[in-house]
Amino acid sequence: MACDVIWLDPVDCDQPHPSCHADKLATLLEAFRRDGFDRTHPALIGYPLEGRVQLLSGAHRFEAARRLGMKLPVVLWLRSSIEVAWGDLDKWAQVMEAVPVGGVDGL
Repeated sequence: MACDVIWLDPVDCDQPHPSCHADKLATLLEAFRRDGFDRTHPALIGYPLEGRVQLLSGAHRFEAARRLGMKLPVVLWLRSSIEVAWGDLDKWAQVMEAVPVGGVDGL
């Protein structure tokens, strides 16, 4: 079961994959600089791993926030829940469900 959205510094997270599309990253950098994180958009998904948070989504949002030194909203799952979901498309869809930041805990 997922926890609430928490705000994390990207230096405490590992990105889901190392590649980003330059155009998408540039757009996010501009938007984050101007407006911060859009709370109508989904939080990132992650789980604790060896004292850090392994992100499963949001490579571009991660990189934009890292470059700007801003925190990111993350829905944190237990690693055991992630492992149970591997290979089960219904459970994986539940883990990866888009959770708008503004829709959680009155944020």
